[in-house]
Amino acid sequence: MNVKNNTSFLLKTCIFIVSFLISLSPLSLFAETNRSWYSLGHGPIAGELGYPIRICTDQSTNILVLDGLKSCIGKYDRFRKLIQAFPVYLPNSDYYAEVELHTSLDNEIYLRVDNFLYTYSSDGSLLHTCQLNTIKGFIGPVGNRIVPIESRKIVFKDQSGGTVWMGSIEENSDIARELTDENGDPIAAIDITVSKDAIYILQAPYGDLRNSHASIYQFSLDGSYVKHTELSELSHFPTHISCHPDGYIALFSTPSYFFILQPNTFSILNEGQYISTNTTMFQNDLDFCSFSQQEILICHPNKGIELIGTDTSSVLIPVCPSKTMSPYRITGDKINIFTFHLLSSTISYYHNDTLKASVPLSQIQSLANVSNFSSDVQLFIDSEDSLFIVIKGIQLSIIHYNMGENQASVVKIPSYIPPKSSIYYRSSDQTFFVLSWFDGILYSFDKKGENITKLEIISLKNQSSFTHQCSISVDDAGFLYILLPTFRKVRVVDTKGYLVVEFSLPMDGVYSDMHLAGSIVSILNSTNGTVYFCTKRGEELFSVGENGAVLYPASIEGYQEKKGSLNYPGDIWGTEDYVYIADTGNSRIQIVSLKSSDSQPKERTTIVLQIGSKSAYIDNERVDLDEPPFTENGRTLVPFRFIGEALNAEIVWDSKQKKASYILDGNRVDVILGSNTAYVNDEPVTLDVPPMIKNGRTFVPIRFVTEALGASVIWEANTKKIYITYPGQ
Repeated sequence: MNVKNNTSFLLKTCIFIVSFLISLSPLSLFAETNRSWYSLGHGPIAGELGYPIRICTDQSTNILVLDGLKSCIGKYDRFRKLIQAFPVYLPNSDYYAEVELHTSLDNEIYLRVDNFLYTYSSDGSLLHTCQLNTIKGFIGPVGNRIVPIESRKIVFKDQSGGTVWMGSIEENSDIARELTDENGDPIAAIDITVSKDAIYILQAPYGDLRNSHASIYQFSLDGSYVKHTELSELSHFPTHISCHPDGYIALFSTPSYFFILQPNTFSILNEGQYISTNTTMFQNDLDFCSFSQQEILICHPNKGIELIGTDTSSVLIPVCPSKTMSPYRITGDKINIFTFHLLSSTISYYHNDTLKASVPLSQIQSLANVSNFSSDVQLFIDSEDSLFIVIKGIQLSIIHYNMGENQASVVKIPSYIPPKSSIYYRSSDQTFFVLSWFDGILYSFDKKGENITKLEIISLKNQSSFTHQCSISVDDAGFLYILLPTFRKVRVVDTKGYLVVEFSLPMDGVYSDMHLAGSIVSILNSTNGTVYFCTKRGEELFSVGENGAVLYPASIEGYQEKKGSLNYPGDIWGTEDYVYIADTGNSRIQIVSLKSSDSQPKERTTIVLQIGSKSAYIDNERVDLDEPPFTENGRTLVPFRFIGEALNAEIVWDSKQKKASYILDGNRVDVILGSNTAYVNDEPVTLDVPPMIKNGRTFVPIRFVTEALGASVIWEANTKKIYITYPGQ
């Protein structure tokens, strides 16, 4: 009875797996071809900025601006003429996360992003990368201020104690040391700046604040103490300090008062007050730098670079006036596109490639009576002029918004469904799917928030960290596709919650989004600027796009050029004919056609062998072997020459070294008789079982060789059959 039940279960399982594989559609693999591209929208042109977040001047008094939208540094002369711009690494998820911009006395450009310090030449070439926790002689986290001196020497704050250290980012360098006052005591600093002659440390007042003052400590460039001056003339406590190449020192205080000091006596030369028109931003979030004896520069993300003096205030370099220059989320169909713009926080609607409307998200939330504010937004098209807006803040909110009628309503969902989750809307049956990052539960409900179901994803049980920031899609058969960015893998889960397929993605870049349309899975690589296309089983079809930035062209027509170049794209959406890309860093929507009349099928090879059998099959054609495959210490070995010829690989035999080599599609695998060390593209790999000779024939470990060449191997234990597919699944 148990045997019958087990047999029945195995039969049902086999039928289910075969049904699943059939449902995946045996789409032929397409050779890579030139795809047609076109784009919508534009961002800043020459003389404008996108989202300026940091500013400094170099030794020639040129102005350097870090543009958070374009992920670039622009260099301007003092008359606002753009000299050059070059791209840099800058994640767009949090523009204020430990980002600094400075120039050294030898005119190198230093960009600090979190725990990394990047050094560029004056023309924008990357010269050096340093991980800040590796500074020789310093133990502990580096604080929020790093200022270069010259020759790769820096002064920086200790995050733990707020004291100031001097060190080098070169590997073969002197040990970092702490800067101390005349008594050898450490200095609690709030900011640091460097001039051509000295290092200045701004110290906060301490003790009785009514009778104390901020101080400036001066050191020589080699770190020797020079003097200490109390700033008794100041009417407000400064929080930032900056030094101009001419030597003038500027101070900026949290209440927005600024002071320009004479460099030797530190007496006040000029003072004034900066009034921001943006009440939503704290003044100490704004970067500033000294500009002259009379003026300072303020970096305001929503206005541009402001020139501030005692009686003057003007915008030196404005931001682009467009409200649709930062598409971050996207959804659409063949003629309608909706986007969410990160900087302006607006929803835009395009019909037949024409912008029809842009509505602030806050206005839509007000219509729906939703107060859940967050920039973590997703969009899903519902019909021609309506969409669902998903907001993941302190709670999960879904708003249905009709753009034509300007009406909004809330999809009521249970409060137990967490906001930390991945969302997908399947339009074919108007069903939402929510995968919880907390416990791996997949919730589903209709567009009214009714008919709620719950499914435990077995492969994610007790592995909640795997799903963090994952992306999901659900096909019409109910199979769940999970993109796991951390592991560069896609998992396919059946309608019972069981894992049925898992495939790996190319190991370069960061994958941020996935979309399923018909039989094609499109996966966005945000750092490499590419979209990877594959079948539902992970068989690669082609990739499109390349990393490239459109930086301040002379006119908006410049955004129509460099098609296919992506700069930190935020999102993708697709149909069976087109893929829509939110090309965030390039301020545009890019659309790529999947139609290709000259696509040619790429042949796939299937090989079937059986342990102990001399009969093999290549694409269902029987072939007789001289010697059958066998197992050794749990590993399967197959005839060396047969497997190479079956895969159409180039075969090389070196009789002196007893080395067998395969070369296939740019990959090379070398194995040596009797040796447990093999080589894949000249990289050593340890084998469990070495290649060996049996009955005059050379045998090699089948799984290692075929997978190293890009094939996939499936072992069927009950029949002792080996299935090899190239290219691999």
